Amino acid sequence: MPTGYTADVQDGKITEFADFAMACARAFGACISMRDDPHDAAIPDEFEPSDYNAKALADASIKLAALEALTPEERQSAADNENAAALKAWNDRAADRIQRRERYEAMLEKVNAWTPPTTDHDGLKEFMIEQLSSSIEFDCRDSYDKKPSPKGVADWYADAIASANNAIAYHAKAQAEEVERAQKRTNWVTDLRASLAPQKSEAA
Repeated sequence: MPTGYTADVQDGKITEFADFAMACARAFGACISMRDDPHDAAIPDEFEPSDYNAKALADASIKLAALEALTPEERQSAADNENAAALKAWNDRAADRIQRRERYEAMLEKVNAWTPPTTDHDGLKEFMIEQLSSSIEFDCRDSYDKKPSPKGVADWYADAIASANNAIAYHAKAQAEEVERAQKRTNWVTDLRASLAPQKSEAA
């Protein structure tokens, strides 16, 4: 039975070694992102680096500049807004946990009230109780979710600046690594094509 790489050899579409080698190259590092592409999609001569980190770096730089331009009044307003948002999110999570617990406990009450039709069904009842009890334990705990303490404007601003600087450093490093990976992928394919050139010449 042919694989996705040998099907074209089986039906005669691929007869040259160079073509087979390039088809199989999709299974390796440089071309691995193409493994789910159509089998006849061309492998590029040059791989372009993703611009995800470049865009994120630009966004972080813009955010840092905006933070540095804030007036004292704007800093206070931003800190107040973030504190209010954090408290709202905490209250929403707490309300959601209460609703989840009520639903679980309502179902648990029904299960406890159920009389299994035979002793062979006892295990089912025990299983349902165990499932609901463990869900209550893990889904309704609030010990790990502490009510947020409001940040003073100085702490808020210091954290915001640090976060923006960390994002800049992270995405700058990640972008440099992405460019290097793209160049290595390009070199890998270039070297492969160069090694296959004699095969094509001989076939011609």
